[in-house]
Amino acid sequence: MNAARACSLVLTALVVSSCGNGTEPSPLRNAHLTFLTPPGTAEGQAPLDPPVRVAIEDANGHIVATADTDVAISLVAQPTWPAGQPPIALYGTKRVRTVMGVATFDDLSLSLPGDGYRLEASIGALPPVTSDPFSVHLTFTAQSAGDAHSCALTIAHFVYCWGLNGLNQIGDSTNVARYIPTPAKGRIPLQQVSSGGSHACGIGFDGIAYCWGGLPPGSPTATPPPLLSPTAMAGLSGMAQLSAGLVGQFSRTCGVTGTGITYCWGNYDTPARVPGAPLFREVTTGGGHACGLTTDSVAYCWGANNDGQLGDSTLNDSAAPVLVSGGHRFRQIAAGGDHTCGITTNGTAYCWGYNGSAQLGDSTTDQRVVPTRVTGTLVFRQLSAGGIYTCGVTTSGTGYCWGYNGSAQLGDSSSTSRTTPTPVRGGLTFSEISTGISHTCGLATDGVYCWGSGAGLLGDGSSGSSLVPRRIVQ
Repeated sequence: MNAARACSLVLTALVVSSCGNGTEPSPLRNAHLTFLTPPGTAEGQAPLDPPVRVAIEDANGHIVATADTDVAISLVAQPTWPAGQPPIALYGTKRVRTVMGVATFDDLSLSLPGDGYRLEASIGALPPVTSDPFSVHLTFTAQSAGDAHSCALTIAHFVYCWGLNGLNQIGDSTNVARYIPTPAKGRIPLQQVSSGGSHACGIGFDGIAYCWGGLPPGSPTATPPPLLSPTAMAGLSGMAQLSAGLVGQFSRTCGVTGTGITYCWGNYDTPARVPGAPLFREVTTGGGHACGLTTDSVAYCWGANNDGQLGDSTLNDSAAPVLVSGGHRFRQIAAGGDHTCGITTNGTAYCWGYNGSAQLGDSTTDQRVVPTRVTGTLVFRQLSAGGIYTCGVTTSGTGYCWGYNGSAQLGDSSSTSRTTPTPVRGGLTFSEISTGISHTCGLATDGVYCWGSGAGLLGDGSSGSSLVPRRIVQ
């Protein structure tokens, strides 16, 4: 083979290749790029499926199998979100070598949901090609409302947060408020997430607890700065479940291991085993107290008890867990600001503790130091106790809330407080509801909805409030 012929077989991005004393056409002459497998609707941060494939074709539309060159891909069109939102990231390998004339991008993904994304493929001097528009969605499997932010997990196990971010509780390494679900930095797959007062925590599939955020205003200035993104908590492993506290006690978090051992910690405290705790299958952390359920559904609480939130018929604080009075067997238990609620194994809801805003749902505003039945005959499958209100989901999937409603956190299209369970408006079917301080979120059959106070807490791209559930961007 002469030198000129050998040179012409080396594919470059030039339309004409020259070597030696002659000039011959390159295999790219009259060639063009095409999206053999264009991007389709994708899940946020999950690799595009099927993978994007870009082919080099000749003038007759046949793949140039001898092509051996790099194809680059970039993001050239994206949705527009409110000012101050994070830049949209295109993850993955963006330059790939062709094989038999085709470049396969098998790990591309996009960070934020939205419509109107377009990718552009290019190689040297050939005209670039742009994909048809496609969408990125978020499919949420769990959500958790905190004090002034919320977090949720996607089906791909990535955590997204939204709301206020002054103490880095969004976990994206900034302190900029986010009005739409924003991915936490690090892309750590989590199996559970819990939003607290000024922080959030989750559990990785390795059993390690990760937390981000910081201490609330007024905390000692000698403490370290907030955790900017999900950070492994030293001294914890084999974690199975955790709960981030809403307010007070420096936003403490408690969690249980797979063997039932309970640990609690503050933002920067070393996790410590709870003294005298029996083996728990789950824990819940409120303002200044926490509670746990044993494997045989018996409830214990510990911590502050100034309003009877421990439910042991006293007002005495206790560092060690004390048995909740009444002899009930609970399916689930939820600690709020200064009150606690639980669902018995037959679906009956009981609450105890502070009741000044009717958060116990017993038709009164009287303090209760033992579990008191919530008014009505509703059968619940899930409860969440907020700052001074409570919400739950019945076995039919209907959401109910009661207590303080000054920020419309009850979702009943009003700002009137309620002494008994009141249906959440909108006709939604929920699998779970979570309560914060001034806003509430719930996982419905078609995604996550939030309602109550604004300032970005609703996750719908606005700063407004809502009297009824509003679907977040997803």
